[in-house]
Amino acid sequence: MRRSGHKVREQLLVNKFDYYILVLFPVKLLNLMCAYFSRFGHKSVCVSDLKLFVLSLETEEQKDFLSRCMATVEVNEDGVPKSVCSFRRNNFFYFNISSFQLDEVNRHVCLYMLERFSGQHQSLSPERGGALAEELQLLFFACQDMASACTPNELRPSDMYLVIASHVLWQLWTDTGSDAYFWKAVVPMEHALRQSRPNYHIRFMLVKFYNHAGAVGQADTVHQQLELKHIQLDSLGHLLIRHIFTQAHFKKASIMCGNALKFYTSNFKEVRS
Repeated sequence: MRRSGHKVREQLLVNKFDYYILVLFPVKLLNLMCAYFSRFGHKSVCVSDLKLFVLSLETEEQKDFLSRCMATVEVNEDGVPKSVCSFRRNNFFYFNISSFQLDEVNRHVCLYMLERFSGQHQSLSPERGGALAEELQLLFFACQDMASACTPNELRPSDMYLVIASHVLWQLWTDTGSDAYFWKAVVPMEHALRQSRPNYHIRFMLVKFYNHAGAVGQADTVHQQLELKHIQLDSLGHLLIRHIFTQAHFKKASIMCGNALKFYTSNFKEVRS
């Protein structure tokens, strides 16, 4: 099914829904999911489209699905996409990303997100989790020259490498209590914000890390950069307000509550029975 010469997603999604509702052909469903990833893995909606169906698979089927998806993203023996020319020296990877295409980054990021969503990143040992986070951060830095071609207001797909790494490091930090994981997560994210200011995913993770560390002042600085307006004061204000109170930042708490109160009073509508 094509529209104006471009591939569209509707037909494959309809086919998948048919099989999902019938639940009679799990193998064919798996084949359709793999076909969908092969065609549309470079689209940002691919993960949200496949989430429902990934959960419908058994554990072994999930592993089969992920391995087949990995086969469509060509990587070398070190797990680096072959479109990235790389070499190894002193246990570090150095990249030449002149041929790294934006679509390939999206596909690779989509694969890592599906891995995490299916539970492949759970119960990782500190060694395995640390290696995974380092791998993701190296991929993020390898894509910086390519990402610089994006407009200032555009979300860079390579930033999601760093976001996924921060989730892994958060789990390791809370499990082990080692502050080394805190710094390994926070420092690259602060660096990323200098070049990718619109990325709210990174800001959310920074607020989460700073709140847990008790650095509420810095969390408030990052939270203010979100520039919350209108209903966002209600839906996203909870990220910080409780921590501000518990850390006795009463002046900042008063300002936040005042802004929210102004929104509530100015947008109040009487409901008539």
